[in-house]
Amino acid sequence: QGERGRSTISGKDIQTLVRGLSLLKRLSVEGCERATTLAIDSANLETLCVYNAMRLEEVNLQCPRLEELCIHTPPSVYEERRSGSEDSCNLSSTGAMQLARQIGSACSTVRRLHLNIPSLTDRALHEVLISCTTEVRCLSVTHSKHITDASIKEVATSCPHLDLLDLSGARHITDYALDMICVAYEFNLRHLLLAACPQLTCHGIQRAASKLQAIELLDCGFTITMQEPNSYEKSKSSSSSRSTRHTNGNKRKRRISDSLEADEELNMESFELRSPCLKKVSLWGCKRIQVSCQS
Repeated sequence: QGERGRSTISGKDIQTLVRGLSLLKRLSVEGCERATTLAIDSANLETLCVYNAMRLEEVNLQCPRLEELCIHTPPSVYEERRSGSEDSCNLSSTGAMQLARQIGSACSTVRRLHLNIPSLTDRALHEVLISCTTEVRCLSVTHSKHITDASIKEVATSCPHLDLLDLSGARHITDYALDMICVAYEFNLRHLLLAACPQLTCHGIQRAASKLQAIELLDCGFTITMQEPNSYEKSKSSSSSRSTRHTNGNKRKRRISDSLEADEELNMESFELRSPCLKKVSLWGCKRIQVSCQS
């Protein structure tokens, strides 16, 4: 029994389980808070998913048929509270590099790779990708708050045949990364997920949608918002707010309210998507935009 009465499993437990099931092809394990080491030797395992492995430090996989690998190592609640920052991570930079090398060594046959490792950096992702096969079709690198446009260049070089690319939570990637994606995957990328990437702009996403000829699904949740008003506009707004404090007439308040509503409508930013194959667009959490889609 782990914390709060939940059952947890250690790396040794996972190894014992796989050893006892020699014909096992797919293994998905949640509640891996106690696992610090993941060592699996299996001749038949094709899919391995390990979730909530917040203490994971070492990976040793001997799985010659492995096609899908998912490793989820969220920061522990203790680490988040201790740092007091949402940018905290559960591994040091050295530990992240070591873990990345070990994951990379297991990816020579992997075609679908899902990594949710907040401490992952550009260098660490490079260590993973240099060992991957060029036949990777699905790459998900989520909540990696330290990766930048440099990682996208590495992805485009190492994984030229991607069908799905998920970069949700990459706070530092910019429109330049989208341009590289368009060049590398103009005719083959069908799913692009960019949720919670605040450096991306409406213009950049519109340009990407028009250039990616096979794109079917585009996720921009909590990414697209209109730019904040400039300092002059903020000053005008602040001055207007102060003046209204001394106004008691209902008519004056009504005129101000109407004016604010009109300004809000003027501040709505047009977001037009033109794509021949686009079927689904996710815009949850997006604000102050007017959307239109054309095939």
